[in-house]
Amino acid sequence: QMHVENAISRLRLSALLEGYRNQPPIDKQRLIQTIMHVQEFVTANRETLMEMDINPLIVCEDGEVYTADALIRYRQQ
Repeated sequence: QMHVENAISRLRLSALLEGYRNQPPIDKQRLIQTIMHVQEFVTANRETLMEMDINPLIVCEDGEVYTADALIRYRQQ
């Protein structure tokens, strides 16, 4: 979890996550939890997963996390 937090803090947009132009800060713990769940999915499917793209990942004010678009491709067996 600390690795995810450090990676987020190094992003150029990390300051925006703290709140921007009267927008509240995001729930970083929810973002970190979501990234950790994605990591678990990737690890569990590493033998068959070929590609995964999530863009954008949206963290709402109420703490809910959504993706507007995702691509998941598996290797053919």
